[in-house]
Amino acid sequence: MTEDNLDIKIVLGGRTYKLKVLPREESIVRAAVKEINSQLIDYQQKFQSKDKQDFLTMMLLEQKVNAIRKENSENISENWSKKLDELDSLLTKYL
Repeated sequence: MTEDNLDIKIVLGGRTYKLKVLPREESIVRAAVKEINSQLIDYQQKFQSKDKQDFLTMMLLEQKVNAIRKENSENISENWSKKLDELDSLLTKYL
């Protein structure tokens, strides 16, 4: 059974966009829009530039840096987990 897409309108940075989203993802999209607009307001208050493109670009950069940090952290955790599993297997084998 396939889900039909919903037609929704969102406002990002003062511009309206029409999107098609799955019903189960609508709340996620709307939450993301709310977070982006809130962060945009924060940037506008902190910095002197009046160009929303500058703010959106910096927000995108910040989000990507955070995503890469998280990915690197997860990779490190995964590597440690594998090593601990190997060590556990060795210890179990010899006990």
